[in-house]
Amino acid sequence: SRVEHLRMALLERPEEEAPLESLRYVLHQLHVESADEWPLRMRVIQTNPVLLPKMFAAFAIFERAMIEAVAQRTQSDPMVDLYPALVTAVATGTFRAVISTWRSSGAAQDFDELFESGFEQVARGLGAPRRGARTTTAKPATGKRAKPGLV
Repeated sequence: SRVEHLRMALLERPEEEAPLESLRYVLHQLHVESADEWPLRMRVIQTNPVLLPKMFAAFAIFERAMIEAVAQRTQSDPMVDLYPALVTAVATGTFRAVISTWRSSGAAQDFDELFESGFEQVARGLGAPRRGARTTTAKPATGKRAKPGLV
């Protein structure tokens, strides 16, 4: 399964690599492997909201697998240690924010640039930007914008 493939990819990352960096790699790999599917998936979900619970359930299964892999890598217990769930939530939340922003721009912004910017902001401690400052160097989208939605 795709989830098992990504779980193994996370476990195979270099031992000395920080878990957030390993998750960043795996999430980028997820995007690369399924980039052609994202626009269609989002259109199907948007036109068939009854599918949202299935999408959320699939993402929860993926997230649980990542939590367990992080716990294995850090030799911690995800039932009592907060770290595996916390670092996974930060990484997957960043990924969802990137996808949402990319999608709402009508895919006019460069996905890789948004992805790198999102994880760089997290790595810097997610300090507040200056008022009115852009948080990415991507150019603003022109033309028709897609409606923001769930990812």
